[in-house]
Amino acid sequence: MTQLRRQLHQTSPSSDSNSQDHWFLVFDTDRCLLHVEHVWENVEARRGGALYQGSVRLELGEFLKQSGNDPVKRELERVLTGVFEEQLSA
Repeated sequence: MTQLRRQLHQTSPSSDSNSQDHWFLVFDTDRCLLHVEHVWENVEARRGGALYQGSVRLELGEFLKQSGNDPVKRELERVLTGVFEEQLSA
């Protein structure tokens, strides 16, 4: 299975939070599916440095209907607009 991935956005750990999030636009070339993948990890210092991580894949429409994730949605919109840029300038 071939997947083309483009990072849309990431957050970095800060002094307030040990969590890190990454969002990707993913095209599965075998199944011809396009989706957004959210990958996260969080280190819980209070629990001896336990690492919690996971991921979720969302179809584009489902992702865009969710509230929040504004920087990710703006970047996704920019990427998708770029695909149709030629039509927009005509």
